[in-house]
Amino acid sequence: MCITHSIQTRAINASLINQIRHLAQVEELVAQVEELMEVNPGLKSRFSEKLHFPDFSPEDGCNLMEKRMNDEGWTLHEPAAADLPQLMAKVCDVVC
Repeated sequence: MCITHSIQTRAINASLINQIRHLAQVEELVAQVEELMEVNPGLKSRFSEKLHFPDFSPEDGCNLMEKRMNDEGWTLHEPAAADLPQLMAKVCDVVC
């Protein structure tokens, strides 16, 4: 599927905004679980380990976005493809 630059850029922006919303929901859930652990000390003994996931770099974000688009059969054409690293850098600045 080939779409124009402005539509591609809008689609990428919408996808990134959606991903940021999901990340905010995950962060809220993590905060609620941590609060629950503080309120109920018995839970801490049952869940003694935490998993830490490092932040994505803009390059990681670009790779993921390109993979998802390829999986869906979309092709990102220039100049929208050239805009992707800058958009990902903005997302990393907002979320990281």
